[in-house]
Amino acid sequence: MVEDVRTLETGGVVDRRTVFLGLVDVALVAGLVLVGFLNHGGNPVDAPLDALETMIPFVIGWLVVVPLADVYAPRALSSSTTAARVTALAWLAAVNVGLLLRSSPVFEGSAVWPFNLVMTVTGLVVLLSWRIGYAVAAGD
Repeated sequence: MVEDVRTLETGGVVDRRTVFLGLVDVALVAGLVLVGFLNHGGNPVDAPLDALETMIPFVIGWLVVVPLADVYAPRALSSSTTAARVTALAWLAAVNVGLLLRSSPVFEGSAVWPFNLVMTVTGLVVLLSWRIGYAVAAGD
């Protein structure tokens, strides 16, 4: 039986599985960007604000799109196929939000074509691998 967690804002109920999936999804998005930051010579220990500024647009993109796409709705978690489809569509929207933010004057950096392609494809591979693997392991 899945235990529930009461949310403070609405008094609504969120199950632990949703919280777990959400935390892992955000950690994977942030981790994906952090790996890119490291691969391009960044050092999160020496420049933690630079690392955060690199991650934030994509985490914001994910957090904005997730409720709109109902990524954690029971229907979206009903099977590995549905979870993959919903996750893929959400990532395609979220990465575009992140790229728009990254290209804006609010954040340092840019979003040139190879970066856009790498973020989109790598994010799809990482998130889909995780969500399909989870669905199969959970027996969905």
